[in-house]
Amino acid sequence: MASTIPNRHMDEVRFGSKATTFDNTVTTYQMPEEERRKRMKVNPMTYIEYKEKGWTDARIAEEMGIHAPVLSQKKSKWGFTGKSLDEMKKIAKKHTTKKQRDTAYAAKFDDQIKEDVREKQAVKEESEKDNEPQEKEAAVTTEKKYGELQTKYEESQKTIQKLEDQAADALKKYKNSQEEMIRLQGIERDYEKLQGTNERMKEEIIRLQNDLSQATSKQSYALVEQQLETAHNSHERTKQELDDAMRRIEQKNKVIDAYMKTEHNLSKKLALEIERHKKLSGYTKLLMEE
Repeated sequence: MASTIPNRHMDEVRFGSKATTFDNTVTTYQMPEEERRKRMKVNPMTYIEYKEKGWTDARIAEEMGIHAPVLSQKKSKWGFTGKSLDEMKKIAKKHTTKKQRDTAYAAKFDDQIKEDVREKQAVKEESEKDNEPQEKEAAVTTEKKYGELQTKYEESQKTIQKLEDQAADALKKYKNSQEEMIRLQGIERDYEKLQGTNERMKEEIIRLQNDLSQATSKQSYALVEQQLETAHNSHERTKQELDDAMRRIEQKNKVIDAYMKTEHNLSKKLALEIERHKKLSGYTKLLMEE
């Protein structure tokens, strides 16, 4: 024969100023309103309601704010142990009035609330006692991990600062190289002009050589020869200037290529370090929240 639900669990919920409904000696615990309302769910009708939703006892215990062993004790008191859902409904209906069933979801006796508080406090103290060594060990491990992460975080900060400084220096050099590039472009334009001048000088030399071959007097020959010498010297100077300009252009192009390559590598390193820094920051934040 199934055990019956104690009458103290099934009486009508009462509120008022009767002395019998309050225990004035309980002064060491003040249950929060939210917790009190949650505790009021611990009754047979609420348990049946959750079972109709297909919930497991573990989930029901969590929803009621109690541990699974406590819920198992409650089920035993209600006569629900080993019973099907239909059997539990019959037991609850047999031992409750319609008014009790209607109000079971909204209220409970103060005695039941105080009993649940005592049970919860006992379970909590036992749990804290059992978990104290693990909690201390976990705290030490967490503190150690936090210290390691803090060190890595600081190193990451220094690395990022170093990369930012290098990137700024590379950018400055790159801007300088851009200015140098503009100057080199001016040199290239001058080079093209010199090439044109050189071509004209070549044509002038050929003309003077023809004049020289046709000269009939020593004086005219000497004059033409002097002009040829002057033109030749001018041509040599122009050629030397062109060669110097080309060497400078080639050197500057190499420097610019090196700056651009360095700036590209630093940008990649900076992006990787920033990503690593974000991950370390996120992990550190999660660890601190734990």
